[in-house]
Amino acid sequence: MKKFLFIGSSLLFLTMFLSACGANSSTISSTPPKISTTATTNQPATATPLTQTTSATSNTNTSNGNATSCTTTYGCGVGSSQLTPYTGNGYKLDYPGSWVIQSDNSKGAIFAAPDNSASFHVFVQDASSQTNPLQYEFGTLAADNCKPVTNGKQTVQNNGLTWQQSQFVCAPGNIGSKQEQISILISTNTYNNTAYSIDYMSNPDTFATVHQTFFLPMVTSFTLQ
Repeated sequence: MKKFLFIGSSLLFLTMFLSACGANSSTISSTPPKISTTATTNQPATATPLTQTTSATSNTNTSNGNATSCTTTYGCGVGSSQLTPYTGNGYKLDYPGSWVIQSDNSKGAIFAAPDNSASFHVFVQDASSQTNPLQYEFGTLAADNCKPVTNGKQTVQNNGLTWQQSQFVCAPGNIGSKQEQISILISTNTYNNTAYSIDYMSNPDTFATVHQTFFLPMVTSFTLQ
């Protein structure tokens, strides 16, 4: 009987012990922790590409410290200091370096743009036999084909010289088949029995720009020797 009680007590003790151990093990998760499958790649940071700034280089002339635009047609220069010196019969002037110089089959000279879009003509004539520039350029029909831009003649002073200036828009004449705007300067005095006249012309649409850029510097550079 004592032996049975001892075994029963032992079984009861073992049961209580296992119950206590089971209560403590319930706080430990039996599920293994998840391992992240996201691979960490060692990549360099994305760099912002450098933008290369390219500035357009204009064809300029910087002689005498003045930057001026150059073109194939007109050469370089705004202002006589940027132009090319020329010595004619009794006179000097500056002209665009790319322009072509031709004789007028007398003592004068014609300065023409390479594409013939503009021209500048210096007349050197005997005082006793002068040809009017307008008639020279447009022939006997000049009176009918040329219309004055302004009324009357204007007196212009330049480097001690006095000129009578007139301006016309002319239909096609001796110079070709295009309309031209022409300005004429005729000296009021003779020098060593020589008379000087100038005419310059281009298309009416571009005349104002060409005058300001090239004709005016050429006129203001004109001096007698």
